[in-house]
Amino acid sequence: MKNSLASKVLDGLIWSFFERFSSQVVSVIVAIVLARLLEPRYYGIIAMVTVFITLGDILANSGFGRAVVQKKHASKVDYDNAFFLSILISLSVYALLFVSAPYIAEFYGIEELSMIVRVMALRVPISSFYSIQQAYIQKAMLFRNFFLASLSAAIGSGVIGITLALLGYGIWALVAQALSNSILSTLVLFYISKWRPSWKVRREGLRDIFSFGSKLIESEIIANAMTTIRTMIMAKMYTPSDLAYYDQGQRYTGIVVGNLSTAINRVMLPVYSSMQDDIALLREKVRTSIRVGIFFMAPMMLGLFAVADNLIVTLLTEKWILATPYLQIFSLYYLTRPFESIANQALIAKGHVKSSFYVMVLINFTSFISMMIVMILSLDVLAFAQSILIATIVSVLSFSYCMKRYLRYKFLDQLKDVGLSIMIATVMSSVISLVGHVFVSSLLNLVAQIVAGIIIYIGSAFCLKLSAMDFLVKKLKSR
Repeated sequence: MKNSLASKVLDGLIWSFFERFSSQVVSVIVAIVLARLLEPRYYGIIAMVTVFITLGDILANSGFGRAVVQKKHASKVDYDNAFFLSILISLSVYALLFVSAPYIAEFYGIEELSMIVRVMALRVPISSFYSIQQAYIQKAMLFRNFFLASLSAAIGSGVIGITLALLGYGIWALVAQALSNSILSTLVLFYISKWRPSWKVRREGLRDIFSFGSKLIESEIIANAMTTIRTMIMAKMYTPSDLAYYDQGQRYTGIVVGNLSTAINRVMLPVYSSMQDDIALLREKVRTSIRVGIFFMAPMMLGLFAVADNLIVTLLTEKWILATPYLQIFSLYYLTRPFESIANQALIAKGHVKSSFYVMVLINFTSFISMMIVMILSLDVLAFAQSILIATIVSVLSFSYCMKRYLRYKFLDQLKDVGLSIMIATVMSSVISLVGHVFVSSLLNLVAQIVAGIIIYIGSAFCLKLSAMDFLVKKLKSR
């Protein structure tokens, strides 16, 4: 039984990582091409709109699918109920965004925002259908299907976006790319998934799905509240170009984090939920997940910090060089994300949704205070980015406490599980920062940094016999 579960987990992680990696490689290539073709200010405008679309997605799609995944034994009725609730709320959210669009445009003083909001908001009802298909596949651990859907959507939407950019459609190329990605991924997943909605409301279990799902939605809203408020304030106080540099700095770190966190969360929530009654087994799985997550995340984030300037110039050209400090700030911000994300999934799996909610409230309160200080002192947009690092510290400490309380995962054990990987990655980052100034060409410097970073990190991990490295090698050899 345990070997079967371990095999499923490893298969799930491999397919999920492969799905994230392949689709995001395509997305990065598309993003680079579009960034070279389009003006920076367009990205600032899209960032303004995305704030509202993301909030709508959270309201409609973040809770009910996950509520089904969390249930130890989910029935077809549970999926039908989750689908009904998601569709109902998503249509309501779209109607609200449609009506609010002119007021959003007036608030920012950008007339074209109104139509952009109305078009991009179509992602919300589309995603509500996708989210329940996703829940079914996630519960069944059929992660190969995500690979097919994500890669198809990334390629198709990329072709659409680049074609429209070349034809001179400007900002609408970005709108079309985002919307077509949602449409294509939903269609492909619908085609290959066995689950189909009954289009009926079932009273059986409806209250349980709504109760647990609404708690998850509350938690997600709190988790994203300050990001939403911060972006809205930045968009009002600064220029679209300022916001564009901030957004690009966040984009590339977000892609790396999204790959790892999404893969881990998809696979581990159903796994953790199946172990919710065995605290010792759950703790051991959480520890393994954290070790592996930090093992991958530490070199990527601290590596990005070191290569930021050469990466920006090589990929996006000199016109985006002002995005460099933001890329470095977000590299530090996301460094501990696997720990926080895994801890949150474990809390949800154990049913401690309120604790997760309170942690999010504390994190956002800290973020709000730091943001208010920046506003009162009238500091620049870079200070806004730097202020988020304070919230990261609070987040790590809060989840660390929750792990000790609910899983009996001691502070010293937590430090052991993450410390060595971060230490090796820090040394690696320091060395490749020096390597980044050897050549005149930014491209040559970047290549030299990447090669040196891989050799230093992997070599050190083998020499120091890092537990995460041993785990991965043993698992791969056993296949």
